[in-house]
Amino acid sequence: MNYDIVLKAIGEATDLRKLMDSLQVEITQKDAALDFNQKEIAKRKNLEGVAEKLNFEKKELVAQLEKHQVELNKRLAKLEDANVSLPFDESIGPRQVVNT
Repeated sequence: MNYDIVLKAIGEATDLRKLMDSLQVEITQKDAALDFNQKEIAKRKNLEGVAEKLNFEKKELVAQLEKHQVELNKRLAKLEDANVSLPFDESIGPRQVVNT
């Protein structure tokens, strides 16, 4: 048995095994990064849906506000014909709470 050939084969096999182990670690890291990114993508898709829903609800509220403003203007015009005015320069709705 030629020990030089055997030792060289053992060294090459060991080097290949180290390389394979290193590649497996990198593959595992890439899998973890892909899983994380897929979860982030799913979260963002959910956020897009939430944003679309909020935007739709906002448009509905704006439409209601405009409808009520028209009705209020009609009523204020009738009151003005009767020489009655209401101090509606400021909003009488609920105040927005701002936490500081």
